[in-house]
Amino acid sequence: MFEIDNEKLEILKALLNPNNSHYPLLKSILSNNKKGKAYVDCINKPSVAGVLSSDNWFYLLGKNMSKAFSKSLEDLLFENIVVNKEPILWFGISNYWKTRLHQNTSIVVEDYPRNEYEFNEENYKSFAVDYPEYKLKAISKNNIDDLFRYSEGLHNFWQTKELFLEQELQKINIILKRIIYNLFFFTFFSQNNCPV
Repeated sequence: MFEIDNEKLEILKALLNPNNSHYPLLKSILSNNKKGKAYVDCINKPSVAGVLSSDNWFYLLGKNMSKAFSKSLEDLLFENIVVNKEPILWFGISNYWKTRLHQNTSIVVEDYPRNEYEFNEENYKSFAVDYPEYKLKAISKNNIDDLFRYSEGLHNFWQTKELFLEQELQKINIILKRIIYNLFFFTFFSQNNCPV
């Protein structure tokens, strides 16, 4: 097993496939945007790699792992866990590795499966229903009394209508801008069949 330099991490992108290419942290490491180490079976053209982030997130890429590489990788993980006294957080750990690592009772390896969501417009439309139409009104000095009558909790929290108008409306405006921003990007990605 060989540790490869950060400058060579790009070659591991060839080991990405539909089952492992949706891990943002892994992609950040391979692009040298996040610190991590990679261990491979062959320096020039690896067929398998173990990638460990600086904060102990672990990914295993590739197939056809030799027994020697497997043993070296297991030893590396054990050493890392014992020295750092932190668990390894393994995305997509296989049952084989789960069983193998849990045989050593001092080792804690957490499994964090990734659930992908793919927007399906037909499913979305099938659940669409007609909702009653509501008219939104801007909160102002003219209707603040109605708002405070509707929600007694506002008075308990804000104490005066003037404080609410001064401070909360600024916060609401920021939140609404964020919601609109997120809706725009969600709509863009879903319309362009990008995974969300």
